[in-house]
Amino acid sequence: MRTLLNKVLWSILRSKPFHYAVVIACFLVVLRMRVLIVQAKSFHVGQLPQREISLSKQIAARRKAEALAASKGYWQLPGGNPHQNKVLKLYQDALKAKGVTDQEALHYGAAVLISENEPLTLDRLGDSGHAFGICQKSVRPQYAKDFLKKHPEWKTVEKQIDFCTQRFADAWARFKSLTAPHRIVTPKKEVVLVPEGVFRAAVENNCPACSRAGVDSTRANHKPLVPSYFNRVHIAAAKLFPL
Repeated sequence: MRTLLNKVLWSILRSKPFHYAVVIACFLVVLRMRVLIVQAKSFHVGQLPQREISLSKQIAARRKAEALAASKGYWQLPGGNPHQNKVLKLYQDALKAKGVTDQEALHYGAAVLISENEPLTLDRLGDSGHAFGICQKSVRPQYAKDFLKKHPEWKTVEKQIDFCTQRFADAWARFKSLTAPHRIVTPKKEVVLVPEGVFRAAVENNCPACSRAGVDSTRANHKPLVPSYFNRVHIAAAKLFPL
């Protein structure tokens, strides 16, 4: 039996498929070692992994856009109608008057409006009829139509902008010292970095408790919110450009 086993093993060792398998295995081992050596050298000379490089480029591009916005003055909707861009200008002027001067905060602050109500109409209803306006002010348990009948002053752009900007400015004042990057993963599985303070100030509009905890809002009215709230704001931010 042992002799037969030896003969079988010897025939396998002498076969061409076995030789090919050994050669391929050796090649893969050598290739893997080369990859590890290159990675080790990259870290040794201070290079970043590819994913981190893409994040660094992302931040650099955002900084460039913010500098351009600072020089031009406003984050606007290219191709937007006059009403939309007028409201965005008034909104950003009010934020600046309330102490929000950071360009990234202004960018995402304006994006909050676009994510909530892109047409920026004053009478748009949401939340099953319990919210209204440019930033969807909630008046639960009342219905927005009833609330507006009792308080017609809320039908003006000035009143709504004052409310929306005050909420964002108050949140920004609490969280602006939090400058560490907050990572979010988009629906496309891309990693995005935003300052923690900006993230929390934006989330405040939808979920103050989430904002205090430093987490995104993923539910609305006891239902899953997909995409999450900040992802919606981030998508809206991509529509705004310095003009």
